[in-house]
Amino acid sequence: ATYELRTEVLNYDNAEHRFFTNLPVVLSGAGFDLTADSASLDMKTRQAILEGNVKGILSEDIEL
Repeated sequence: ATYELRTEVLNYDNAEHRFFTNLPVVLSGAGFDLTADSASLDMKTRQAILEGNVKGILSEDIEL
């Protein structure tokens, strides 16, 4: 699956293998668009954590 993360500044912690930002983000993929005030992406677990005013649009056929 392909995902797109948009933000003004994206930081990377090499020791933790984690991307993070404290600025507004948009995360998009097949069937969803999410926005939040901040986000972190753990590259080891391939999990994203969105925080603050999280809003989203999910398509009807997305698998959670």
